[in-house]
Amino acid sequence: KLDEVEALREKSRDLEEYLLDFLDEFYPDPTDEEMIASRKKARMRGSQTTLHDFVTPSSKNVSRQQFDTLQEFLEQLTSRAIRHPEDPFIIATEKTWSPYVELLRRSGILCEHPDDSSRIKLSHGFS
Repeated sequence: KLDEVEALREKSRDLEEYLLDFLDEFYPDPTDEEMIASRKKARMRGSQTTLHDFVTPSSKNVSRQQFDTLQEFLEQLTSRAIRHPEDPFIIATEKTWSPYVELLRRSGILCEHPDDSSRIKLSHGFS
């Protein structure tokens, strides 16, 4: 029995390492310039209020340090889904970079609460 548990732990570590390598290679942390460009694009959309506007800081001095990495964001979503399956939603804050939210939403990996778009969770099948 202990061998099975240890084998599962080893597999879990391997999968986590693979996921981290994948994120580093294909979704590196955005640069400050990308953050500024993202903010400008949001302003150009006009007066529409979207989740993007909610989670993008209103200050003009946008920097990478103000946001959670994609890895941190996925960890928050996963931890919440595992620890609180009865209420798996997290609240998108100003530390949540909206392009990450959009990427995961459009990929079907996360969804918004039906009554409050600032509350998000992993979609069924990902939690």
